[in-house]
Amino acid sequence: MLKSSVVSSIQEPYIYSRNQYFNRTRKPSENVIAFLVASFAGDIRRAYDPYPKLRQKIFQLDERLGDSKTADIIIFHTGYPFRADITSIMHTTARNVLFMNVDHIFYKFSPGFDPHIRDPNWTQKGKWNYHHMCYFWFKQVFELKIIQQYRYMMRLDDDSQ
Repeated sequence: MLKSSVVSSIQEPYIYSRNQYFNRTRKPSENVIAFLVASFAGDIRRAYDPYPKLRQKIFQLDERLGDSKTADIIIFHTGYPFRADITSIMHTTARNVLFMNVDHIFYKFSPGFDPHIRDPNWTQKGKWNYHHMCYFWFKQVFELKIIQQYRYMMRLDDDSQ
């Protein structure tokens, strides 16, 4: 099992899952494949929609990963995906897919860090987004109860090959 001390002040939001959507039960997996998806930002007409690309990555994963589709997929997201995006992904794979909103932790800084007296050294896709992403994958994800049930986690980006 992935071990970490769970921060009791972190309240995990409602988690939406494929098995729940299709009213199915199955044996829990000890493996999980995790993605982090940023929400739309700014003008919705020009915003990048990551879900079609993510859907394609999950399809490719199912074709290429020889695990008989037993590993779960968790899609950590900021903001909220459209229902059509959720159902499209759920109909793409036989894996259990869980969607979890991480707004409550993603935009936090590590203790002792003051963003008002420092400037980021990476500014693409937002002033602090890269730093938040790194902090999420190196620390915050292991504090989430949902991750603690798994023995192995593989993290993928939407641009992973």
